[in-house]
Amino acid sequence: MNANSLISLALPVTLLAICALSLWLNPRGKYSGRARLGLSISVVFIGVVLYVTYREATAADDLERYVRAYPHVTSNTFVPDTDGDPQTRTWIFVTPDPPADVVAFYREENNRPGWTLDRRRSDRSSLTLTQEGLILLVAAHRLREETRLIYLLKPKPAGPNEPIVDQ
Repeated sequence: MNANSLISLALPVTLLAICALSLWLNPRGKYSGRARLGLSISVVFIGVVLYVTYREATAADDLERYVRAYPHVTSNTFVPDTDGDPQTRTWIFVTPDPPADVVAFYREENNRPGWTLDRRRSDRSSLTLTQEGLILLVAAHRLREETRLIYLLKPKPAGPNEPIVDQ
């Protein structure tokens, strides 16, 4: 677990600890039995909501650690880390811009400093970028009036097929 993970967990964990202590250290108090269980479940739910809200609010900053975030984003969705590999990350954003604008943004080298474009794995709605042991897939798909912008960061697999790249 890295420092950013610890920081993002600190607020909900602290709130949960305070609420849990106030519930369980007062056994003969106002909340007992089912009321205590219901309140405990509510406290956990509130903690989860706080955590997800915080992660969504900081998603663009988190992405900026790797590549510039697309500037015309209207919302984002929290995607939890599910595979246990700290180098594999996913971000989902929404923009009103068409996929071609997103792809054009990342084709400009100054919007992806340090990343190399893999031409074999890029097309009109997605790009594959590589950098020292990492691959970043940037995919933009139109859905009604908006474009879903998905970033997938993962370790670069070892193998003989080196991508054809543009600097």
